[in-house]
Amino acid sequence: MRALLKTKVETKPQELSRDQLNYLKGGFDNVNGHLPLFDDEGNWIDSETIDTCQKEGWAEPVYERNILRDLKRLRLTEEGREMIMVSTVV
Repeated sequence: MRALLKTKVETKPQELSRDQLNYLKGGFDNVNGHLPLFDDEGNWIDSETIDTCQKEGWAEPVYERNILRDLKRLRLTEEGREMIMVSTVV
């Protein structure tokens, strides 16, 4: 039998923007992992940041159906927690 050669595939760590990292960190210490609606200065989190984090699988909806369409309540996923730990900020 031929021995299978295992090749190590190096993957570049995915880079998060500073806004994405700050957003995800907002749910890191939260018991339920709920992500914030506002930043540290009291401004709404940018919807593009929220949508990107959800699309990448770093955040997931808290509720199956949002009552308010414009208000996305998300929580941090395990993938999101891992991204915080290994991310490189751009």
